[in-house]
Amino acid sequence: MKHIHKYIVCSYSGFLNPSVKRTKITERCRCGSEINRNATIIEVAEMKKENREGNDLFVLFDKVCDKIYHKGKFKYTGYELICIFDKLQKKYPKILSCHIDDENYMNSAIFFVPCMNKKEYFTTTVFIVPQSGEPLRIVMSPSDVEGMIPILKKLDGKFGKKLR
Repeated sequence: MKHIHKYIVCSYSGFLNPSVKRTKITERCRCGSEINRNATIIEVAEMKKENREGNDLFVLFDKVCDKIYHKGKFKYTGYELICIFDKLQKKYPKILSCHIDDENYMNSAIFFVPCMNKKEYFTTTVFIVPQSGEPLRIVMSPSDVEGMIPILKKLDGKFGKKLR
C-alpha cells in the first residue's frame, strides 16, 4: 500500500523580519519527509495576528536567538554566553537553567527555553553551554521530556546519595 503524505506545519521563518522578502514554511509528514514553500498572504496575516495576540509559540525562542546568534552561528561561547543567558533568564523567567560541569570539570550550564503560548506547549529548546568548547542546541518534544523524568529519578539515590 502506497503511503499518502499528510503534511503539517512544523516551522516558519521570516514573517517579522522586514529584510526578508518571503516567509518560508516548512511542513513535515509523519514519515519524515519535508517540504518547504512560500507562505500565502493569508498565512502571513494569520501569523502576524497570532504574534500580536501572544499566541506565537516561538516568541521567547526568537528573542533568545536574536541575542545569541548571527548568521546561524553562536555569537558567543563559554562564560560570556552563560552570562548572556543569565541576563535573559532574569528578563524572561520562563527560561530555566541548571549548572553542570563540562568534560574539563569547569562550571557550565544548561538552559531550557520553552516554545509555548497561552494555549499550548510545543517543545523545549535546550542549550548546553560549556565553559570550554562549543555550545550545543537540542530540541525536546513533550514526550522527550516525559521520557527523561524516569531516568533522572532512577539516578536519585542510585549511587548512595539522594539528589534532593
